[in-house]
Amino acid sequence: MTLPASLEDFIGPPIAPPTPVDWSEVAHVLGTDLPGDYKELADKYPTLFIAQWLPVSHPATPEPPHNPYSLPSLQWEAITQSRFIIQARPGALEAYDPRDRRTRRSKLPMRHLPFPAYPEPGGMMQWGLTENNTMCCWLTEGDPDEWTIIIVDDVIAWQYLGNITEFLSDLVTRRVICPNFPEGFPNEGMETLQFLD
Repeated sequence: MTLPASLEDFIGPPIAPPTPVDWSEVAHVLGTDLPGDYKELADKYPTLFIAQWLPVSHPATPEPPHNPYSLPSLQWEAITQSRFIIQARPGALEAYDPRDRRTRRSKLPMRHLPFPAYPEPGGMMQWGLTENNTMCCWLTEGDPDEWTIIIVDDVIAWQYLGNITEFLSDLVTRRVICPNFPEGFPNEGMETLQFLD
């Protein structure tokens, strides 16, 4: 698996090698393995803020007080915060397929998401929370390398039928526009921030 060149070009070179991740420990703590493309991204880069706004958590980035398992952010988002996703009340679900670049839209009866929260099977696992509290998740259906992306707020649930690095690549090159994100995102000239601690 190789990171999309357009994503690497947008992020730039790593500011320094990130803290190595013990992926077996990550799987033990989270109760699941994670997608291979995400692991490749985390093996190359530390925590990222795409265009200074969209965070991509990194399991080896410590937070005070330093966690001996090196999993504070991802564990908190994946297990603790994911339960709040089902409290969102979007009026519609849009699914974008990067293979044919088509979007399919369906209304959500009673404004209820059709997916459970992780750790329920097939649940939504949060990997990031934007500056405006939009929840960025994996939909954990099937093998981790089959997981897709779902972005949720109280207006719309938007699903990207591809993996996280494909999503980020399409986003930064503006091949796709996520309706949950600010108009014009990512703004021209906005660099991606990298945090080692």
